[in-house]
Amino acid sequence: MSTLLDLPGDSVISNERTHFDNEVSRVIGETVSDLIHRDGDIIYGDLIHALARSARVEASQQRRALLLCALDRLLGDQPAQGLRS
Repeated sequence: MSTLLDLPGDSVISNERTHFDNEVSRVIGETVSDLIHRDGDIIYGDLIHALARSARVEASQQRRALLLCALDRLLGDQPAQGLRS
């Protein structure tokens, strides 16, 4: 089963991959923000905890960076600029 991050490893697309990762993070952040505005702080706290736990145990650097970028978005921070592999 392929995932969003199953992209070719060609260095030519590294900037595209970073852009893609940032866009996915932005969409996740916006969706979660919409949910939080409707359902309150409990969901927000649970989601942050789940993302942090997933990032901590993730073996893939790319997926870990994506999870951490989503956390940054949830917390109102900007994602790191150097998410290249």
